[in-house]
Amino acid sequence: MVPSVATEAHMAFGSTALFDSHFNVAHGLKILSYAVPLMGLCLDYVRTHQSLKRTAEKLAASQAKSRAIVDVAVNGVITIDEKGVIDAFNPAAERIFGYAAHEVIGRNVSILMPEPYHSAHDGYLSRHMETGENRIIGIGREVSGRRKDGSTFPLKLAVGEAEIDGGKLFVGYVVDITSTKETEAALITAKEEAEKANRAKTSFLSMVSHELRTPLTSIIGN
Repeated sequence: MVPSVATEAHMAFGSTALFDSHFNVAHGLKILSYAVPLMGLCLDYVRTHQSLKRTAEKLAASQAKSRAIVDVAVNGVITIDEKGVIDAFNPAAERIFGYAAHEVIGRNVSILMPEPYHSAHDGYLSRHMETGENRIIGIGREVSGRRKDGSTFPLKLAVGEAEIDGGKLFVGYVVDITSTKETEAALITAKEEAEKANRAKTSFLSMVSHELRTPLTSIIGN
């Protein structure tokens, strides 16, 4: 189209030959008939480019907002793909497990698990992908985690599943419940100690009561 417009423009205005006004007007109109659609295409391109730019800006803003929400979350947030490879690890997860995000992203999530979970995890995930069997996905439960230093600790884990770009994304929400378990253990110990003291008190009172009754029985018998 552009070469045709240029040719017609040359014929109409750039030629040294003598043309009458009718010839020039006719070719001028022909040029316009090419130029108007070309201008329309240019405008469509500009509008499309601006629309794509706005869409990209909105998407970037949405992604930034999502990242900010995950980053400030109190609980650990870990995302993995359908092969179990970690692709997101928020600051709370860093604090819980002792790893920096760059140390675990790209590695299998089983590094965060002690045995027997460590060896069994990929099998669980494969079975879920093949059969839809849910052992933990969509079900919150208490499991054990393994920190970078190798120590283990109790945690509460809930896993959600989403489909993105034709693939599966699994999002794990992790809460370190070490302090909760320690409090529960302390309460159980305190309860056991109280029950033990109460049994000792009952036994002591029973013994004292018996000792007190024995002399009285002798006196009354005499």
